[in-house]
Amino acid sequence: MGKTEAPFRAMPRPTFLSLALFAAFGLLGPFETARATITWSGNLDPANPTTWTFSTDGHIGKTADGTLTVDGDSDLLSRIGYIAYESGTTGHVTVTGEGSTWTNGGCVGSNLYIGRGGSGTLAVSDGGRLYDDFGYIGYETGSTGVATVDGAGSMWTNNSKVRVGYYGAGTLAITGGGKVSDEVGNIGYLSGSTGVATVDGAGSTWTNTGTLYVGLHGIGTLSITGGGSVFNGYASNGYGFIGYQSGSTGTVTVDGAGSTWTNVSSLHVGCNGAGTLAIVGGGLVSVRDGLTIDYDSDGDSFINMST
Repeated sequence: MGKTEAPFRAMPRPTFLSLALFAAFGLLGPFETARATITWSGNLDPANPTTWTFSTDGHIGKTADGTLTVDGDSDLLSRIGYIAYESGTTGHVTVTGEGSTWTNGGCVGSNLYIGRGGSGTLAVSDGGRLYDDFGYIGYETGSTGVATVDGAGSMWTNNSKVRVGYYGAGTLAITGGGKVSDEVGNIGYLSGSTGVATVDGAGSTWTNTGTLYVGLHGIGTLSITGGGSVFNGYASNGYGFIGYQSGSTGTVTVDGAGSTWTNVSSLHVGCNGAGTLAIVGGGLVSVRDGLTIDYDSDGDSFINMST
């Protein structure tokens, strides 16, 4: 009788396909996980954002709706960024995950428009980062813009100004330990505009190296809650204005233990407009140089305090 081989005595030589399958299931040892990249759909101009550079004017939702996601340690570059460029369009951008960035040039004029003519939304989350010179949320009349910066390590850094509601309607939410920084902050910038900003949760911070206007010419609302903090100024350049120009309305609420608004210089509640400041639930507002209430003495500005 012929000799028989014991079963499984020898393994067949692995093929390229079998090695690939082994690698996919981690059977050959640790392998780097494939990283997500920049993904998009709908109307973008230029059409392929992976080719954008610091000289590109990038549009997400230029003439129709468009979406863009920057994920997995990816980097998006542009000179100017437009989200929802024309009236009637919608645009949405997400920058998410540690190491994921969107940089608009990093120089003067490298602006970001969230809702230039249409309805634009921006979400920076889970350690994502955004850099530009000038940020507009709700730029043109009839436009709407919403920006959310959420989570520890998530940051939106502006070299110059942030305007929440320029001609249109703007909303800024800083939550979960997210951070926004700029030189000057404006909520409700021009007449007819509306701006709403929320800074909520421990570690959530809005830092203005200069002045913060809540209702510059338009209607502005700021809520600092749940341990969030807003900081205005360095040295003597840190003014706070609530209801700055005639016809404007500004409302600020600082609510809850650990919620703070720090003004390195002076605070004016109702300059030529109408201003209201509410400090409740253990919130804290600090002013170094002076506090003015109802500067034009027309009886439309107040401070309300309660425990």
